Amino acid sequence: MAKFNYSVSAYTPVSNFTTTGLFDDAYEHSSRSAIDEFIDKRTSLFALLSPYGQAIGTAPYELTNMILLGCVSAVESYIRKIVRSIINTDSFSRKKCESQTLTYGAAISHQDKEMLPEALLEGYSFANGKNIKDTIKAFLDIQCDQNAALKTTLSEFSMVCQLRHCIVHRFGFLGSNNAITLGLATHKNYLEKPLKINFDHLNEMVQVCENTVKLLNNFLFCEILERTFGQCTERWHFDYRRDKRAFMKYFNLFKDSSQNSNERDIYRNFIICMKNSYGEGFQDRRSG
Repeated sequence: MAKFNYSVSAYTPVSNFTTTGLFDDAYEHSSRSAIDEFIDKRTSLFALLSPYGQAIGTAPYELTNMILLGCVSAVESYIRKIVRSIINTDSFSRKKCESQTLTYGAAISHQDKEMLPEALLEGYSFANGKNIKDTIKAFLDIQCDQNAALKTTLSEFSMVCQLRHCIVHRFGFLGSNNAITLGLATHKNYLEKPLKINFDHLNEMVQVCENTVKLLNNFLFCEILERTFGQCTERWHFDYRRDKRAFMKYFNLFKDSSQNSNERDIYRNFIICMKNSYGEGFQDRRSG
């Protein structure tokens, strides 16, 4: 029995499609901090709006939607790099990850061992605040909820990620699950309606993304550095000349080059805080 067969849509076959050669195999990872790379990515995304000049408000919604996708992706990229960098630098975090599962393919394929922590994160998504908090806890043993400002910002980032979900999976239309997460009572009238992000909306959402990165960067810097003192994973001598190498090893992971930071002042504040919190002889007593 013959099956009915009729093409109501014309199509052009693609012959021998392959993803080989689509990636830049000459690319080399930067030694710059994760937050510096995030800022560069955000800047390059906004450069896409430059052709509109003073008439930036006339940019099509499809373009502003794509820029939002890029900014959320830049946040995810920041998290992957900062977690990787911390694992490679901080012995406490590295030990925490020793029991994590790594795929055989990643183990035999990664030529650069410093990139292996990226493979540990393959099964993780950072498309909402909860996932970010769970990842930080799982790999770094740090609770993000203890910081009120970060907790609030991660909640806002989760809302931005719901909009991202609409764009990625529904071409911007609001689905019922997204509406429920965002608040059905206030969003039910927008069900199956398209997202329209103007420039002001985009700025606000990008600010949420930027706040997420900056607050997380500040928080992790302080938590990781203090833990090196409390857990004695670094030996601190209360002398910048002797401590500079250890301090800069951590500071450079989080350094924001857009800020005119004085490393000596930050080190001095850290040491004063540790003296007040633990006492000057704490590490001697702990090691003894």
